[in-house]
Amino acid sequence: MRLSAIYIEDHFLFEKPETINLGGRYYYDISAGGNRLTVRRELNNLFIDNFFNDTAALSKLTLISAVVGQNGAGKSSILDCIRSGFVEYRQAFPHSRLALIGENDSDSIPFIMFSTFSDNIYLLNEEELVEKIKSSSGKVNAEDFSQKMEEKDIVSSIYYSPHFDYTYNENFDGVDANDISFDAILEKDLEDLENKESSTQNQRFSASQELRFKNSIRQLQFQTSELVQQKNIFAEIFNLPTHGFPKIVFRGHDVPELKNLSFHDTPYQFRQLFTILREKAGNERLANRKDTSKLTPKERKYIQLSNERADLKNEIINDLLSVVVRQMEKKNTFLEEGKLDDKFKERVAELSFIDTFKLFIKEHKIVYHGQERKPLPEKITLDLLDLVFSQIDKLPHDEQYTMGYVDNKIDFYHKAIYPEPDIAVKILNLHRRFIIALEQYYFFGVRRDGTRYLDDRDKIDGFINYEPIEKKLSSGENSLLNFFSRLYVHLKENFIDNPFSSKTEKHFILLLDEADLSFHPTWKKLYVTSLIKTIPYFFELIEESPSVQIIFTTHDPLALSDIPNHNIVFLKKDEDEVFAKVLDYIDIARPKSFGANVNDLLSHSFFVKKGLVGEFAKNKINRTINWLNMQLDNKFDKNIKYSEIENDASFHKKVIAMIDEPIVKEKLQRMYVEAIVDEDEIREEIIRLQNKLK
Repeated sequence: MRLSAIYIEDHFLFEKPETINLGGRYYYDISAGGNRLTVRRELNNLFIDNFFNDTAALSKLTLISAVVGQNGAGKSSILDCIRSGFVEYRQAFPHSRLALIGENDSDSIPFIMFSTFSDNIYLLNEEELVEKIKSSSGKVNAEDFSQKMEEKDIVSSIYYSPHFDYTYNENFDGVDANDISFDAILEKDLEDLENKESSTQNQRFSASQELRFKNSIRQLQFQTSELVQQKNIFAEIFNLPTHGFPKIVFRGHDVPELKNLSFHDTPYQFRQLFTILREKAGNERLANRKDTSKLTPKERKYIQLSNERADLKNEIINDLLSVVVRQMEKKNTFLEEGKLDDKFKERVAELSFIDTFKLFIKEHKIVYHGQERKPLPEKITLDLLDLVFSQIDKLPHDEQYTMGYVDNKIDFYHKAIYPEPDIAVKILNLHRRFIIALEQYYFFGVRRDGTRYLDDRDKIDGFINYEPIEKKLSSGENSLLNFFSRLYVHLKENFIDNPFSSKTEKHFILLLDEADLSFHPTWKKLYVTSLIKTIPYFFELIEESPSVQIIFTTHDPLALSDIPNHNIVFLKKDEDEVFAKVLDYIDIARPKSFGANVNDLLSHSFFVKKGLVGEFAKNKINRTINWLNMQLDNKFDKNIKYSEIENDASFHKKVIAMIDEPIVKEKLQRMYVEAIVDEDEIREEIIRLQNKLK
């Protein structure tokens, strides 16, 4: 399955309707009149089955296409047109009449992935018509020449862009559920920052710190996933560093209801827990603050350290509870449905703060219409706390605390620990499972088609944060990890681990908007190969292993040398023109691509006008040429004015010496010798000529 053609009409980008072919099995010619869309096609003789399907993954990569053009030509707008066909509110995108034409190799005619037209008609081509006549013994009616195309709602697009371009629209928040661009991720990562607890210095965590927490967790999830651990492809293509030494930071939510013990929507039976815990925390803190004046320094240090460890454990439970209470306070769904033993308070009278909370986890429940469930997963919650507390008990700590991955691996002041990498991964995985369970505290929603979904308002951030210490990534490495990790986490949360996923998608269109932006040229050469060898394994994780295709925009000819020419959409828009146009697949103005020399691609006027030399260097060289012509009494531009420094012959001698293009340099050196009586330069010129004669 693949998206093979796009029809766009009444769009600000084009003066007239455009049909865009993406390199599928057929070339399409599409027209429209009123509400009728008419589709014709002819065979693409250069199409090769499974040409890009170069892995053993169950998900097949059916097509790769590229969209290229000058700045402002509309590359991103083409991706937006595709996206608009798969979102709930198309009005968030620029207006257009649109049709997305799909091919399925098992179908005899194309199908509609999306169309704003009510009547979508396919006209048989000559070969198909001949075949139909043969199969019908020559009896063909007029209606047999055309067929109505079926619309199939089995496709989704995923959009990724690594740069921040202020495309967030507050009027259409979350318009594209599959938007993993930097704009969308930034908005999502920071949306709950104001509800997070302040640091121990009573200062809010900064936006940059929050972004680092969120991004680091995504990268760690990807790097420690089975996808990476079991597939050597990522290490074979890119030798990325590991996720570094971990720092785990505990941070609760700012919940006034919990601070004031003044609840509104938390189940009545559960509220006693918070009063009991607060009393126990105060009592334990007083009991631990004994007179240590008669003890040795070593004994005092031991008691102080024990108290700090106990306080940290209690604070972590409070952080966990802040998330729980905040979730429970969102709705009054279960005010009377929370159940806890009426004698719970008496039973925990002699228990510690921690043991009281653990007993609550074991015995609390929601009873709704005769069905019982635990809103807080017992095993996951207890396993998480036991693992964290075991680290607090055994990790070393001394008085000389310095930031970094050092011997002191507990920071009581900042509520942070520095466990071994494998332990950190276990903590974060348990924490993620805890949050997933908590997000299902309320009832799921039901779509019109009967499928279930999790309301975004029921989602919640956790209380455990992660950042790597002494991990240094280049911008290219970070960009690559961001792409892979955002895609992995998005698929994991929405299509793999999501119990509410409708799982109807048979095909995904991955839209990459200049995803190679920060790559080193060596990585740019590997860009297409890396996509081919990795992306199918991401989608293989989804039930039924849907197929996938990739459409990317780029400015870089390096990537295009891996793409067949008929798979490239060339958008042409000159500086003095208002509208762009799509170069037809037979247009001689289309640059060469597949297997073409990169230098030839780069020098093509479609990519770089007026040569490949930078404007600054070209200007300096042209001024030197003009100055030499002036000295030689040749024709020169009198409008060019020279400063006192530029009128010194030595200035131009140095400029010529800087030039690394040998032919230009030699020509200017000869002009200089002819124009200026410079004995040193004359001797150097004689030597150059002698060397040529050898």
